[in-house]
Amino acid sequence: MRQVAISDLAEQGDVLDSRQPDFQHVVVVVDENVDVFNGREVLHSLLTKMHPGRNIRINSHRLVVSLLNFLSPEERGRPEDALAKGASVMFDCTTPADWIQQNAALPRNFFRDISPEVREKVQAKWKSYGFK
Repeated sequence: MRQVAISDLAEQGDVLDSRQPDFQHVVVVVDENVDVFNGREVLHSLLTKMHPGRNIRINSHRLVVSLLNFLSPEERGRPEDALAKGASVMFDCTTPADWIQQNAALPRNFFRDISPEVREKVQAKWKSYGFK
């Protein structure tokens, strides 16, 4: 996993438009306050901030490493080829810039922004409804 500050990119799409092949065929872009090494935080951003109609970008013409299992034989090419014609996808899980500029009410992170006492009460209720 590679951590790149979004401010370092001219545009988020630059991640996918790179002509350099690599294993990163799935890219999840999160806000700077999300710990990219904490799977729960990344998953929370993916499930709560990524808009399915606006925040998924697919690049169907990307060079990828030919070892990826999802590639068809046609995409892989010859066995001796290290690179293959594949695709990549980027999920934009960042807070929209216009929300920040408008000082709109920003989404909260259940694990980071809610007190432990309130979290315990909420989780206890969920358990009584049969959720784990």
